[in-house]
This record gives sequence, structure tokens and C-alpha cells, in this order.
Amino acid sequence: MEKITKTIITSTKNYEKFKRVGLNRSIKNKNVERLMKSFELTGGMSMSKPIIVDKEFNIIDGQHRLEACKRMGIPVHYVVFKDNTKNIPIYNTYQEKWGLEDYAQYWASQGNKNYQRLLEIKNKTGVSINGLIECLFNASGYKNEVFKEGRVVFEKDIEESVDFVQKMMRLCYIIKGKRNIVNKIVRCVKCLRKIKDFDLDFLIDNVMKYQAKLYLCTTSEEYLQLFTDIYNYKKKNGRLTFENTLSIKNI
Repeated sequence: MEKITKTIITSTKNYEKFKRVGLNRSIKNKNVERLMKSFELTGGMSMSKPIIVDKEFNIIDGQHRLEACKRMGIPVHYVVFKDNTKNIPIYNTYQEKWGLEDYAQYWASQGNKNYQRLLEIKNKTGVSINGLIECLFNASGYKNEVFKEGRVVFEKDIEESVDFVQKMMRLCYIIKGKRNIVNKIVRCVKCLRKIKDFDLDFLIDNVMKYQAKLYLCTTSEEYLQLFTDIYNYKKKNGRLTFENTLSIKNI
């Protein structure tokens, strides 16, 4: 990385001259709003923290500050740096901690089809990357470092994956009343799916039908017992036994 030998800070309201590139993270509205409140209190963007662009005005660092200035109609301060866009992940890592979604966006922009497929599922379901990891990967053996380093392999059918994630969202919503993925519930279902002839749709229908039998659980093992009982309720054939389920620890 080249050093800045002479820093010239320039200001402008011509926001359109700046260009976002594929390596930039997605704009997070919460971050922009936080910056706007800060700028209101301090009387504008700080000259000590200008955005950094290359000679083509591609944004290397500072897209959230640019967006905040644009929404407020105030000058944005910038420095032209003789660097290139390949260093964007480095700047962002030091400026603000990256989340898994940021890494997914980055590797997808680099042409990694595994991450592109995951983002396609995310767009179709609205579930976070963390939620997708819980649903679609072996969570017990999963390491964040693998994801961050671009080494994830995801070859599952997209439509089948979307269908499973949506069913998990529905089941979690029935039990918790929130439209998000509950790890304990997902791990329990993944355990039950290891049983031959287990019918996930039948479980969801029974959970919906017999909600009076539901109770909040604190562990996946408790959910395993609960789902086994609800699955078997009034069922004569193909009943599950708690003993024929696999250990949650293996999921």
C-alpha cells in the first residue's frame, strides 16, 4: 500500500462525481442516520476524517459519510489517494468491523459463485447470512474464518434451500411470534430430518394445529422432545420415538 506523501483535502457538493464500486459494502441506513446525527451536532462533516477516493473518484473509504452529506446537502470532504480499489476490504476492516454479510458481498463481487448463490437465497427469503448459515450448513463444524476467507463451498439446490429456509421461518414464527431464525429450533429440525420418513410439512401442520401444546424451551433437546410429542399426537403409524433421534451435538 502506498503512503500519502502530501494530503490535500478538498470539499464539494457535487456528490455525483464519486463512484461506488463492487468491492464497497452495501449502504447501511442505520450507519448513515448515526452519521447524520453526529454531523448535526458538530456542524458538519469533520475535515479530519475525509473520504478517500482514487484518481478516478472511485470510493476507497467513506461511502457512508458521503451518503450522509448527500442527504443533508452539506459539503463532503475528500482526499485523492494514489491507491486502488483492491484495498477497500483493508480500509473497511480497520474503519468498522465487517459482518458476515459484508464478506459475502465482497466475495460475490469477486465472482465467487458460492457466495453469489447464498446472496440469491438471502434476497429470496429475507433471512440474514447468519440465519442462512444456521439453516444450510453444519453449524457444529462451521468456522467464521472459513466464510471470511472466501472458502465456503455451497452446492445445494437453490430452490430447495429457499423452501427449507422459508419453512424454518414459518415454524419459528409460530412458536416465537418473530420472523427470524431461532437456532435451537433449526438445530432440532435438522436432527429430526435425519430420521427416515420424517415429514417436515406434517410437523409444521401439527404445530400450527395444536398450538395449545406449545411451550417455550431453553434448549434444542427440549424442543426435540416437544416436537416429537406434537408430531406423534393422534398419529397411529410412522410415529417417532425420542430414542431414534440423533444427538443435537452432531448437527
